[in-house]
Amino acid sequence: MAESSITAAVSALQQTVPSFIPQTLFKQGEMWVIGGVRNGQLSTSNFEQYQFDSKNAS
Repeated sequence: MAESSITAAVSALQQTVPSFIPQTLFKQGEMWVIGGVRNGQLSTSNFEQYQFDSKNAS
């Protein structure tokens, strides 16, 4: 199920990226893209995007 794999991906990011705050989520073809900021600071320089394949993340 896509929702659970998205939740798992966000949880993994929050464990590996310092103070990651998810901000955006969108689908690009078969890939999901999670955008957010590290170190808990809302600035464009801290904004990062992470992609994962929903097929492989289930």
